Amino acid sequence: MNFDEDYKEMNGVVIEKLGHKAVADEAVEATCAATGLTEGSHCEVCGLVLKAQKIVPKTEAHTPVDIEETAATCVKDGKTAGSKCSVCDKVLIESEVVPATGKHIYENGICREQRLS
Repeated sequence: MNFDEDYKEMNGVVIEKLGHKAVADEAVEATCAATGLTEGSHCEVCGLVLKAQKIVPKTEAHTPVDIEETAATCVKDGKTAGSKCSVCDKVLIESEVVPATGKHIYENGICREQRLS
């Protein structure tokens, strides 16, 4: 043990230096919308960075989710299925408009879809 490195004298009292108390800084995953960070750590007592976090660039990959198709009715347009990124909402596969059919399906004289007579 080295006295100068491991101990300090204050008012005639010799005090042992404490080591750093490491706390993990969690990694943050990069996405298509934001940069990420690698795992790191710092001292809980003095705040000294023990392992610096590094910036991880944004990814080029999106996280696709389906956009469900909507069936056209006799008076309302529908849409084909598509997809978009669940992170940044960028449309990956555009939905297309399906025109209203204009054909009513009557049951007992009432349109089943729109309740029109």
